[in-house]
Amino acid sequence: GGESNIQLRADNSLNISSQPLLLVDGVIIEGNLADINVDDIASVEVVKGAAASSLYGSRAGNGVIVVATKRGANLANNQIDITVRNEIGVQQLEKTIDLAEAHYFKLADDWESAAGTYTKYDGVVYPAGYTGGYSPDIQNSRTVDADRYMDNPFGVNNDIQDQFFKNGTNYTNFISIATRVDKINLYGSFENSSNEGIIPDTDGFDRQNYRVNADWRINDWLTVSTSNLFIETESEFPGSGGGIFFDLVLAEPDNNLYLDNPDGQPYYIRHNHWSNEINPLYNTWKEDRIENTRRQISNYNVIVRPIDWVEYRGAYSFENESYNYTSHTPFDTWDLGTTGPGPVNNLGIVYTEGDLYKYFERSEERRVGKECRSRW
Repeated sequence: GGESNIQLRADNSLNISSQPLLLVDGVIIEGNLADINVDDIASVEVVKGAAASSLYGSRAGNGVIVVATKRGANLANNQIDITVRNEIGVQQLEKTIDLAEAHYFKLADDWESAAGTYTKYDGVVYPAGYTGGYSPDIQNSRTVDADRYMDNPFGVNNDIQDQFFKNGTNYTNFISIATRVDKINLYGSFENSSNEGIIPDTDGFDRQNYRVNADWRINDWLTVSTSNLFIETESEFPGSGGGIFFDLVLAEPDNNLYLDNPDGQPYYIRHNHWSNEINPLYNTWKEDRIENTRRQISNYNVIVRPIDWVEYRGAYSFENESYNYTSHTPFDTWDLGTTGPGPVNNLGIVYTEGDLYKYFERSEERRVGKECRSRW
């Protein structure tokens, strides 16, 4: 699944995002709430309207979500608080698309002799030992039945969607430790989260979060604090992208997705003799499309109170991100074609010769702030 879309105010623009501004421990972050471990959150405040703009400027026009994370400040002196949480779940496809289980092509008189292996059509000559998929030795084409009703059964009625999608596992491991010793309070946590997804041969999404928060009241007039979040994520996308779903719903129920290619690779790409849709299982097994990100969000604050009614605040924060995307198609990946490398065959398929694409991007944003407050 994708990240959540939060909207606090009505959308009044077609070209500009309506996402609210997100502040975590006083730092404006460019990510989203999915990057923050829910177990680290101490409080959430929503600010919108004129109040948001007056406090945070024009960037707060869509509202502001202010998140404060745990710091161990509410613990008794010398108290240590340890939290461990583990959870596991299973994902499955809730509903499939209703697809045709019959057709309007004329069946051979003895079509039941091939039932359980393939659909035997009238006037079509099949080679000996035929078990499904494209074959250059098949002669003639199937013809439409005279009544044109889609009431003729397939020789095999596979649930292609059930064969393609799988049950996926998701789990989360979390541990945190918080303590307060005299004038110092500390909070640290680690979360490992994995979401396998329901697409075969695709590892889905993995994330590791590391957090360290600390406050030190050096004396009655000077306090320093820091908040640090380190995030590592890896997402694997299915080979061929969204095209696999197009191939999936167009597959006929008598198609056999588990035939081998001529070189022994699994998932024969021409699983349907009568059309050119590629076996949806093949590219998810063969291709790799992986996205990696590393982010650091840090904030450092100094609070000075030289006298009771005056307070000076200084803040330095930064957010940096490294993004890496790799797409790899091996040399011996099959595709439709008549000329190209690969084992000689008359099946209309050749090797693609492969492809390797890499993209890297690094971004960084730094902010320095200062403020003077007086109380009467």
